[in-house]
Amino acid sequence: MTEKSVTRLAIAFLMVLASVILTLSALELAARVWVHFRWSDSEISLLTEDFDARFGFVSDRETGYQLEPDRYKKDAEGREFSHNSLGFRGSEFTIEKPLGEFRIVLMGASTVYGIYVGDNETSSARLEQSLSKVQSSPGKRIRVINAGVPGWTTRETLTNLQRSILGLNPDLILVMDGRNDIFPELFNNYARDYSHYRDLSFDFRTVNEGYRRLFRQSRLAMVLIAGSSSGDGKLGYSRRAEHPAYGYNRWRNRPSVDEIVQRVTAETIVSGFRDNLESMVRISADAGISLILASIPFDAERYGSGVIPANPRIRDGLDTLVKRNNAITHEIAGRNNLPFVDAASLSSPEYLVDDCHFNLLGEAKVADIMSHAVLPLIN
Repeated sequence: MTEKSVTRLAIAFLMVLASVILTLSALELAARVWVHFRWSDSEISLLTEDFDARFGFVSDRETGYQLEPDRYKKDAEGREFSHNSLGFRGSEFTIEKPLGEFRIVLMGASTVYGIYVGDNETSSARLEQSLSKVQSSPGKRIRVINAGVPGWTTRETLTNLQRSILGLNPDLILVMDGRNDIFPELFNNYARDYSHYRDLSFDFRTVNEGYRRLFRQSRLAMVLIAGSSSGDGKLGYSRRAEHPAYGYNRWRNRPSVDEIVQRVTAETIVSGFRDNLESMVRISADAGISLILASIPFDAERYGSGVIPANPRIRDGLDTLVKRNNAITHEIAGRNNLPFVDAASLSSPEYLVDDCHFNLLGEAKVADIMSHAVLPLIN
């Protein structure tokens, strides 16, 4: 090859390279303009900034995640969502129980947390207000602690009871759980300790670290890879994995619709749920704490979840599983002479926003039912 030929090839290569650089620069500029005008600051921050907390949660080695302490949020409708310094929904309280205080802890998942109502409208807050008015022991201070954490199953509730709740020295615990347990009950490779469902070695804080660094430098890469959706993007990017309630799930074990239909009838898949409830009964009794068990409301027609997508073919199966869990809860309560709260009786659109979360009327109604079970134990 002659010297002139080499020179011509070099010039051609440089021209192509310059063209590519100019094109990418133009696309990057266009992407920056697009993102600036079409994406919110919070959306950009979500994709580019490192974090210790996400969506109101922090990482935890034993439960996967906990509520983020010292968090306050007011939504567009003016509802307040507060987490105190100890990581519980609602107002501050001390770990040490004050003299004369009767302390009640409500445990469960998002139904107990009250994801659609403000701090003073949850069943916990309403129960405290109601009991404070009607209990017959003068000078006794009633405190109801909301220990609900969205997305948890009875496995996490049990762990939290042993690690945190016993240290609060409660006089009474009320557990309302069972809807979220249908997910580990349906996931493949079932294990009674739910290890087939949760991966506690996972840490949602480290997900997409490299992508966040890339997106800080290039809005074009951010648009092409992450898009503006809330699910998974391209090239291994997963925004879903950054959400604690979903990131810890072992998605490789998520069942197909056909597998769900077949698995619903298996009796062994509820063994973990039964183990967890019976452990709570035993631990509470050993600690001298009164315990109340409650069923969970469920309207299969309005079911929705990011764990197992809604499908008409599985609707009846999900309803069967929740009812079976509620029956187990009722049976364990009866066998151990524990009060039982029939929250499943509120499984209608009159009381629910969706399949299992109370509206304002539902929160008031379930608090009223709870108060009838709790009041005799106070007095």
